[in-house]
Amino acid sequence: MTTNSNDSNLLTTPVGEGQLSLFTDEWFTPSKQPEGKQSVDNCGSDSSKAKGAAGKRKISEIKHTPKTPRIPVLESIKLGEGWKVHYSANTYKVDFLFLEEGRNNVESVTLEDIRLKLLIEEDAAELTASGTKWRYDIEQKLLFPDAWGEDKGLC
Repeated sequence: MTTNSNDSNLLTTPVGEGQLSLFTDEWFTPSKQPEGKQSVDNCGSDSSKAKGAAGKRKISEIKHTPKTPRIPVLESIKLGEGWKVHYSANTYKVDFLFLEEGRNNVESVTLEDIRLKLLIEEDAAELTASGTKWRYDIEQKLLFPDAWGEDKGLC
């Protein structure tokens, strides 16, 4: 190791001797680690402990990420729970849309029933059976129908 004559604190690299460590004032070659340092692989674990004799990771060392919970599928809505449908800058109460059915002791309606009611009574012609996808917020009891365009078909 040689030092610059102008400043004794600066280090210059000797020819053919590797590189300077960021953590120490010592030079080392890439094949050798500084003293007291263990080899660490890209995952942050000690490579000598994480790999078996064949170079494969031990099963006990592999960490599994937790699975994300599945979003519950909403099939039907009970009347009288205060659900609302938000569509094209309007808000519709499901109980009000199905007022007659509620009087006839209908307990729940499906998303398809709500789509048909909006199609017939509110003139939402773009809400077709194949082009309507539903988003919903179960906690706040909100429904959002999304109208997707359809192809006219090819000849």
